[in-house]
Amino acid sequence: MKYILKLPSWLSFAIAISMLTFSIYSNNLCANNLKKLFNDSRLEFGGWINGGATYNPSQNNGFNGPVIFADQANRFQLNQLNLFMRRSVVSEGNAWDFGGRFDFMFGTDAIFTQAFGVPAYDVNSGEPLKRSNWDLDLCCSSSRTYGIALPQAYLETYAPVGNGLNIKLGHFYTPTGFETVPAPDNFFYTRAYTLNVGEPFTHTGMLANYKINSNWLVLAGPLTGSANGGWDGGWDKQLGNWSGIAGFTWTSDNHATSFHFSGTYGETSTRSSEPWGFYNIVLQHRINPKTLLVLHHVYGQAGGVLLNNLKYTNILQRTQNG
Repeated sequence: MKYILKLPSWLSFAIAISMLTFSIYSNNLCANNLKKLFNDSRLEFGGWINGGATYNPSQNNGFNGPVIFADQANRFQLNQLNLFMRRSVVSEGNAWDFGGRFDFMFGTDAIFTQAFGVPAYDVNSGEPLKRSNWDLDLCCSSSRTYGIALPQAYLETYAPVGNGLNIKLGHFYTPTGFETVPAPDNFFYTRAYTLNVGEPFTHTGMLANYKINSNWLVLAGPLTGSANGGWDGGWDKQLGNWSGIAGFTWTSDNHATSFHFSGTYGETSTRSSEPWGFYNIVLQHRINPKTLLVLHHVYGQAGGVLLNNLKYTNILQRTQNG
């Protein structure tokens, strides 16, 4: 014999509302606990989307070279879909702090931001090289324009030494120069030719920053993983080739004026002792809240590259015939 419990409609309605309220409360409690966890751990998630179009009537094949970043002509391009996870360190006080950051980038800028510091051919001898496996072939092999890059993956610590020492260890954006890869950190959509061909984008190694006082900051560290003198290195090739980065920044008391000098220097690769280095100077002065004056100077040297090498013609022929 079966018994079927019949409840008054008002009681059924009240139970349903109670269950719905409990479910919503539980979800809110879980969301609040997750939010509290992120707040307590200071773990942040964020990102940005950057895209645009460049009109160039002299180009009809869609290529805007030799410009990079804005390298597509007469069409829209998604430059950067960038996502990041980070834990910023507290860079003051008497307590140690630890953090780090990881960035993921998809778009047309990714192919210029990858760890391409080990080229297909040695820049001095023309011999083939084994390239880095960090982020060169993650996706989009059928596309000449879009790709994925992992431009930052580093750990960071603050050491209460003197006025405070910050140390990054891993793969990170270069601290040199005025312009940089992340779109939100640049005033213009396009970039100057100095960044295109005369400065590194990323490094692999260690970077230490020390604040001498409120006006002076010095930086230095060893770099590796590159066959271009410490530029745009990866994790698994050319680890026996070490270069260095160093520099300083002076800032006025009112923070309206700053002077920055930095550069890199080292041997080109494990196969070549030719020098590879550069320095840059950035002078900035904020005239008013909406006007910033910037003077930027870059000078570099790459010894014995293929343009000065008799094997260059043979490399061109092998590339064109291959």
